Amino acid sequence: MRGYDRAHYYPGRKESTLKVIADQETGRILGGQAIGEGPSDKFIDILSMALHGKMTCQELANVDLAYAPPFSPVLSPVIVAANVLLNKLEGKVQWIQASEMREKLSTARESFQVLDVREEDEVKEQRIPNSTWIPLWKLGKRTGELDKKKEIVVHCESGLRSYKACLKLQQEGFENVKNVDGGLLCWCGDRGRDSG
Repeated sequence: MRGYDRAHYYPGRKESTLKVIADQETGRILGGQAIGEGPSDKFIDILSMALHGKMTCQELANVDLAYAPPFSPVLSPVIVAANVLLNKLEGKVQWIQASEMREKLSTARESFQVLDVREEDEVKEQRIPNSTWIPLWKLGKRTGELDKKKEIVVHCESGLRSYKACLKLQQEGFENVKNVDGGLLCWCGDRGRDSG
């Protein structure tokens, strides 16, 4: 997931990308990575504390960290990542790796569709070929454009908006919906520019 070094309304915020790994059976935090101009060192410090304390996702999600708008967001991205891990472990949404999606695009196109829920400016910059684009905020009114009989794989830039989209689709009766783990940040395939 992506995180920032301060509250969203403060100018000059810097971004980092964060990956946290946990044991599938116990939920224990096993490690993590952070990269970017933002507070990568702070993220790693928090994860080091979790590793040293042999914490689970649940315990990390409940940690109370300092908050001051010029120096941190209300909810640390590490806490958000711990909650994402909890949701994965509890099976609230099914997940798929970007590499699996790439394989399905070439082998199972008839029974498979990719849904992009990013904003228009992002789609104009790069887009997975043959994907369907419906911005997250329009999804509720445009679910009729999707085929409930097909497997739907949803992506955004990092996986957070697509997670929300998966929950929305499930509420609308879509049963075979999966979120791309890490979104476009983990996509190494063709990223064609939008033609329209």
